[in-house]
Amino acid sequence: MEVKVEVSRDGENYMLFNEYEGFVAEKGNAAWAEVDLRVVKAQYFRITPKYQGWGNQWGEVEFWEIKN
Repeated sequence: MEVKVEVSRDGENYMLFNEYEGFVAEKGNAAWAEVDLRVVKAQYFRITPKYQGWGNQWGEVEFWEIKN
């Protein structure tokens, strides 16, 4: 699966942050993806999966803050 992450400060003008690939999940099962966003100073995120030709790509997206 390929995922494009875009960021925005105002929710209208988005710029590409990064593109990620290699997330693997079997059809009908969830996939876990960890993306480091610590350098991002944005309030809005747009996450776009590349359609693979079967079913829904997202059921749910969660953002967790991990403090070390």
